[in-house]
Amino acid sequence: MTVGILVAGVVVSAVVFTLARGSVQHDNELLLRQEASQASLVLGPYVAQPQPEIANLASLVTTSGVDAAAWDKSAATAAAQSAASAVALVQLVGGNLQVVTSTGTPHAPFGSGADATLVAAVDAGHLPYDVAYSAGGQRFIGQLSTPAALPKGYALYTESRALSAPISLATLPGHPFADIEGALYVGREAPQDLVFTTTSRLPLRGQRAVTVVNDSEAFASSRSEISSKVGSVSSQGNLVLVIKATTSLIGTASDRLPWVLLGGLLLSSLAVAVLFEISGRRRGRAVAVAAELEERNSMLDVAIAEQERTHARFAAMVRSSSDLTTVVDAEGIILYQSPSSTGLLGWDPDQLVGTSFTGLVRPDDRLVWHRSMTYVVQEPDTQRSATWHLTTVDGADVSVETRITNLLDDPAVFGIVLNSRDVTERVRLEEELRHQAFHDSLTGLANRALFQDRLVHAAARLERTGEPISVLFLDLDDFKSVNDGRGHYTGDEVLRSVGDRLRQTVRAGDTLARLGGDEFAVLLEGADEATAVTTAGRVLEALQRPFPVAGTEAGIRASIGIVSPSEAPIDADDLLRDADIAMYAAKSAGKDQWAVFRPSLYDKVINRLQLETDLSRAIDNDELAVQYQPVVDLRSGQVRGIEALMRWRHPYRGTVMPGDFIPIAESTGLIVPMGRWLLNRACHDVRRLQVEARRPDLRLAVNLSARQLDDEDLVDDVQVALLTSGLRPEFLTLEITESVFMANPDRSVRVLEQLRGLGVKMSIDDFGTGYSSLSYLQRLPVDELKIDRSFVVDASAAGDTTALVDTIVRLAEDFGLETVAEGVETEEQLHRLRRAGCRLAQGFLFAHPSDIDETSRLLVSAASHSAGGRGGERGAGGTRVGPGEVRQLSRG
Repeated sequence: MTVGILVAGVVVSAVVFTLARGSVQHDNELLLRQEASQASLVLGPYVAQPQPEIANLASLVTTSGVDAAAWDKSAATAAAQSAASAVALVQLVGGNLQVVTSTGTPHAPFGSGADATLVAAVDAGHLPYDVAYSAGGQRFIGQLSTPAALPKGYALYTESRALSAPISLATLPGHPFADIEGALYVGREAPQDLVFTTTSRLPLRGQRAVTVVNDSEAFASSRSEISSKVGSVSSQGNLVLVIKATTSLIGTASDRLPWVLLGGLLLSSLAVAVLFEISGRRRGRAVAVAAELEERNSMLDVAIAEQERTHARFAAMVRSSSDLTTVVDAEGIILYQSPSSTGLLGWDPDQLVGTSFTGLVRPDDRLVWHRSMTYVVQEPDTQRSATWHLTTVDGADVSVETRITNLLDDPAVFGIVLNSRDVTERVRLEEELRHQAFHDSLTGLANRALFQDRLVHAAARLERTGEPISVLFLDLDDFKSVNDGRGHYTGDEVLRSVGDRLRQTVRAGDTLARLGGDEFAVLLEGADEATAVTTAGRVLEALQRPFPVAGTEAGIRASIGIVSPSEAPIDADDLLRDADIAMYAAKSAGKDQWAVFRPSLYDKVINRLQLETDLSRAIDNDELAVQYQPVVDLRSGQVRGIEALMRWRHPYRGTVMPGDFIPIAESTGLIVPMGRWLLNRACHDVRRLQVEARRPDLRLAVNLSARQLDDEDLVDDVQVALLTSGLRPEFLTLEITESVFMANPDRSVRVLEQLRGLGVKMSIDDFGTGYSSLSYLQRLPVDELKIDRSFVVDASAAGDTTALVDTIVRLAEDFGLETVAEGVETEEQLHRLRRAGCRLAQGFLFAHPSDIDETSRLLVSAASHSAGGRGGERGAGGTRVGPGEVRQLSRG
């Protein structure tokens, strides 16, 4: 029975031990399979990375073309195929990736369009790109990459099977527990040579590599070592994790068999209980590991999905962005062009790929483009920004601001990225602001700032090279009369017209500028003084033609100053000042002419400026005076009236002649208050003479300047002078010249009619020297014509001038006007004027201008001489005198 019990115990113990051992082996096999799968997640990225030898296959495509035979020959080497079960060359065709040639069988769905993310990654150049696929219960890890040598549109695809443990544990020597060592096999299906390599440290517990084999040559010496340590490996074309237990967990079963027999059923039961306890713990651990692995697999799927969504979002942003995204190589050849090129430039992206980006850059911007590219290519990981113009498909220009980034060393790009933004509107506004800063808004000409800048550069060139330059300073004569009389709008139109005529007159390379107001300047580069004088003559000739303005015509003249420096150094401000001085000299000489700067003119200008300063104080300092010159009736010999002439008694200079200070008063505007003072003083003086000389019919003549005629207060000033002096309006004659009238005929007519409405008489002074027509003469509300002294002087000799005087007298009679001859100095002139029928005259032949007291004495003496029978008679019409008597009175 004991034997039976022992046999039964042995049998029971053996059965229990066998069952327990089988349970433990099953659990450990499951555990090891799970550990192998977990190791695949760690080793997968290393397996999927293409080896350098695989990348070198790209050069094969460049040198031999896409040739399957050459590919297979080079790809067949063990070294080239290390770490991948399949390698393929793919091409982007018609929106799909197609396999051109391959080694092994890739499981990615190329050619079906099923995986749009692969197409988007290749199209956008977002490589390398990792993917994972499951096929036939097996998991594959792959990667798309574009080595630098590959042409645009091609990519390399490498694929490896995920790690697994397909070998039965029964084939492994030793016990399946304790430390785990592993070897990683990589290779092709049915390879000629097997290459073993291992991870230097698997991410498991306390393991170490069995051996490391780097290439096929080392395999021969290592194969036996691997086989002796690991055992034979029969799988081909798979990545296999071969495991081996190096220490025992519970000992050898044969060593413990006597103890099991001695222990009997209790030990067997205890052994069974212990084995079942261990089995339960191992089963629980296996389940926990499986759950953790499942969770990690889920996390990996989530990460891959998120990466795919990120790539999809980026691709969508590139497609929808209005900015241009361009990838070029180091030579500027376009590798990728975003779809926005269609909307911005009109170019389809496919048309631009493979072409040079330089072709899109406007020719005059290409130097900046090449310099920017050279800088960025030579400096990796740098950026540079620049603004230039790109050419659209229609040949138009688009201004873009481009940021250039060197990503040649980035394996995902392998190129230089250009991000271009349309800044056409901003550039247009900047150019407008720049133009406004350096150009006159009214005429479009250069302004003072731009003119001075170019003058500075021209002066610098003169100093360096001796190239001559000249400056013309132009000021419009009597422009204020047009501007004030016809309104600022008309004045602006005249200034624009002057600018247009000047453009047509000067050379294309000359700088024409409006300095302000009615001042213009011309910079003539490469022009000496003779050329400048010729140009000034053309300008004056061009301005002599009347300017059509608002249905009428305006006569504009100009004075031009010329400076042509001959020696360096030269200051630009001094040049402009000297030209201004010469212009004032031309204006002082009679206007409508030019003058060349000479150093002597500087003293004249200083003198003129001093006179301007002194003249501004002349009224307040009581330095102005009035002299009167008689106007004689040639038929009766009667003094019909007197003309008021302004004089300036300077405290240091003495008496300043009218020709010296009247032009200054005109140009500065001082003529208006001075004319107002003269009018008031003369009206009071004549009223006094009418009483003292008992000449109630004595008439007064006063000249009006252009500035006075444009003054809005002129009519009021005349009315005040008449009312305060008591002079009756019909005894006041106001004189204007033809040129003053023609500066603004319409306004002149209106003002003259208002003055005649007060009852005063109007006279055209210096008639015959201007350019008024008969039509204007018919319109003028005037009562008298004064024949200019130049005709009177020339009338002493028979000829055309005498005929002209006769014509003027007859013309005045036809229009019902009186005629007054100015500047009569000889008896012969007097006789010819009488024969011509001229009624009134004045001049040195009768009397020189004199002050109010002398004039009063003259009139009183003339009256007494007339009463004494010395060639005149006193009557209701006034005092009759002969020319000799008036001369005697004036001398006495």
